[in-house]
Amino acid sequence: MSDRVIRPDQPMKVCPFCGEEEGIFAIKEVYSGDLESLIGRAYWYVECYYGCGAKTEQYWDEDIEKEGLQEYYASGKERAIFMWNMRKGD
Repeated sequence: MSDRVIRPDQPMKVCPFCGEEEGIFAIKEVYSGDLESLIGRAYWYVECYYGCGAKTEQYWDEDIEKEGLQEYYASGKERAIFMWNMRKGD
């Protein structure tokens, strides 16, 4: 497991798609693509790492303030975990 995989400090629901309980992680990535304005910025997502591979969208720390969501989330990590916990299986 890489050092970018972080055990969440918030409670996590099991994977709604495969039922995996232990392998749900918050993952931090650093953008290294073609958009120069995003290079070096970090974003978060939650993934069913050992199960089916389901994951949330990417949530950037900077977007919390830009979107006025500070009242609800302290970071992109917190928002990704919240969105994971809201998921329901297909």
